Amino acid sequence: MPLRLAFFDLDGTLKRERDPYVYLHRCLGTWEACQAYLARGLAGEIDFDEWLHLDVGLWKGTSRAAMEDLLQRNPYLPGARETVAALKQAGVRLVLVSTGLDVHAGMVQRELGIDRAYANQVLFRDGLVSGQARTVVREGGKGEIVARVQAELGVPPEDCLAVGDGTSDADMFPLVRVGVAINAPSERLRAAREEKGLTLEEVAEATRMPLNYLQALENEELARFTSELHARGFLRNYASFLDLDVQETIATYDAVRTAGGRRKAPLPLPAPAQGKPPARRSFLATDLLLGLVAVAILGLGVFAAYVRNNHVEPTPTVGPPPTPTATPLPVYTGTSYEMDVYLDYPAHALDVKQRIDYTNPTSQTLSNLMLNIHANHFKNTFKLNDIRVDVDGEWERPETAPLDVTLRLELPAPLKPGEHVALMLDYSLKLPSISPDSEFIRGSFGYSKRAISLGNWYPVMAPYREQEDKGWYGQTYFEIGDPYVTEIADYRVSITTTQGVILAGTGVETHAGNHWVYDAKQVRSFALAASDQYMVSTANVAGVNLHSYYFPSNEEAGKVALDTAGRAMELFTELYGPYPYANYRIAETEFAGGMEFSGMTFLGSAFYDAYDGTSRTPLIPLTAHEVSHQWFYGLVGNDQIVEPWLDEAPAEYSGFLYYERYLPDDVDWWWFYAVDQWAPAGKIDQILYLFRNNREYMDAVYRRGAQFMRDLREVMGDPAFFGFLGEYQRRHAYRLARSRDFFTLVQEYTTADLMPLQEEYFRQRILP
Repeated sequence: MPLRLAFFDLDGTLKRERDPYVYLHRCLGTWEACQAYLARGLAGEIDFDEWLHLDVGLWKGTSRAAMEDLLQRNPYLPGARETVAALKQAGVRLVLVSTGLDVHAGMVQRELGIDRAYANQVLFRDGLVSGQARTVVREGGKGEIVARVQAELGVPPEDCLAVGDGTSDADMFPLVRVGVAINAPSERLRAAREEKGLTLEEVAEATRMPLNYLQALENEELARFTSELHARGFLRNYASFLDLDVQETIATYDAVRTAGGRRKAPLPLPAPAQGKPPARRSFLATDLLLGLVAVAILGLGVFAAYVRNNHVEPTPTVGPPPTPTATPLPVYTGTSYEMDVYLDYPAHALDVKQRIDYTNPTSQTLSNLMLNIHANHFKNTFKLNDIRVDVDGEWERPETAPLDVTLRLELPAPLKPGEHVALMLDYSLKLPSISPDSEFIRGSFGYSKRAISLGNWYPVMAPYREQEDKGWYGQTYFEIGDPYVTEIADYRVSITTTQGVILAGTGVETHAGNHWVYDAKQVRSFALAASDQYMVSTANVAGVNLHSYYFPSNEEAGKVALDTAGRAMELFTELYGPYPYANYRIAETEFAGGMEFSGMTFLGSAFYDAYDGTSRTPLIPLTAHEVSHQWFYGLVGNDQIVEPWLDEAPAEYSGFLYYERYLPDDVDWWWFYAVDQWAPAGKIDQILYLFRNNREYMDAVYRRGAQFMRDLREVMGDPAFFGFLGEYQRRHAYRLARSRDFFTLVQEYTTADLMPLQEEYFRQRILP
């Protein structure tokens, strides 16, 4: 009996994303807002029609073009196009039936030449979402659509096929001869286990996972786990043991979660009946055409495959880059800072006399200079007492613009290229208070109950953007990310403080009593932490002196941070090149995150407090991440405002490399902890000031950044990828690199087509 009519679900069946509402909410930044409507729908307070109107209303004002662009980026599953083409060639009429969006269904209908499409309508006005929607296919309503189309076309059920991935598709199956349930994660687990010739009991013994939990996973009985996180952990381990794509396996199980005001659970495949075919016939018991379709679906790995696998081979030992370019390190002729500081620890106050020696590195004659003073963002914190310019050995007060987070001063005489000028500043700081739950950045500057954190605290020369013909780079303080761009300089900082206070700072340290001196050459910043409670542990790794400063209650965690830093230092030295300084310090401070500086890192107490004695604790990946910043931003700098991904993306991926090398059994945990659990969205090259909150910033720059680095590695192959990273550090050391520098060098190491990566991860076109 010939097949004449085929009904297809769209989301999760032909396209990768299983729920278009979730996908768009995350892309458009309305994910948090939609949760209230989701909860009301699940509680039965509103029906599907009302939920749809409320949910779509969150996109009001979004252009149709923007929505179509996002939906276009949702890829087809491998083999989906081929399957549809085979059916069309055989004369089968095709119908899309989706509880998703007509915008999406219409695009797919046109692209694939599908005969009809039914989906819920988003209403537009003048090309913008009006906030209104019309229900066409409600939950449990696909069967009605199938019956109506069959009647209109005069096609009986015995000539029909239906393909779907969720429980919302189930009511199509009684109305067709063949119902195909795809993307069933339980069946995938079971089939993979049976292919290995293993029983569940054997898996339980080999993995030490409880038998009842393995049974729950294969039966999709997720309610048997104590929490979603609990279920994910076991699923991840089971999929890894079976050599399945972990990320794709989790993605299919995620369909069980609530999303978009309804529950889209996977369809279970029918269990074989004893001695006879299953009641609902499978596609294997059909005519030749469906056999070919089955081959197209299963043979191409269509609805069970995933493009990428996060669990790659262990990080290789990397030798010399394959084709290094001989570029000598720059001769240092930059800026130097000398500071004489009195730190009144109990009063949380500093008095500072600071000298800046500046040599004009540009080809321009400068009539003025600019200082960035980030501390002045905080009210009643920074007080400039005096500023002078050296004029032929005499210190004269220059004309200055009103003090803000920048200070512009007029030079008494033009400063020609290569000429030198000296400034003398006298200022005081009254530090703001911080707490462990403070904003991420604010926490790196101020005082808490047990410590003082001094990051980005002193007036620093603004970079001069000669190449862009934009002059001085005055930076606006921002509560998200790292709103700082600094150039390499030399520092000598002399600090007198109150008795009993331990200091941790950038550079080579000497001290006697309450007097401390730090000398740091060719560093990007000078940071300082202080506490009257610090304990210190030290080590020497590969000639680098490591110091860990921590509070007595966190001694074990402080030593773990030291050990992690040592191993990370070994690994990143191997992968990226030599660490350029003699010392590296980690200081426990009381704020919400971690913050990198040259030769110095602040780590928040919350990570020490949470240390549980295992490798699956946030302190370890955070430490590895921050150590990698000594290369990415520390050695090779970048504009952290315009291109924050350039340091954060490779730094985040470095955490994965750490686990890959030293903790391979936990590498999947790292990927879930750092990336997958967040379901990140966004382009990684967005300007810092455009992010609306830390979540958006972290999703795009860190998590999507890590995905980009993973995919770049996959495209390039390990020898070229790691060779490139080493050469990138060597070629751009002590400079401020740009995205085009990154990609120009990548293209020297690979002939692969990089355009798909650029289109997926970047807003701006960088490649030629």
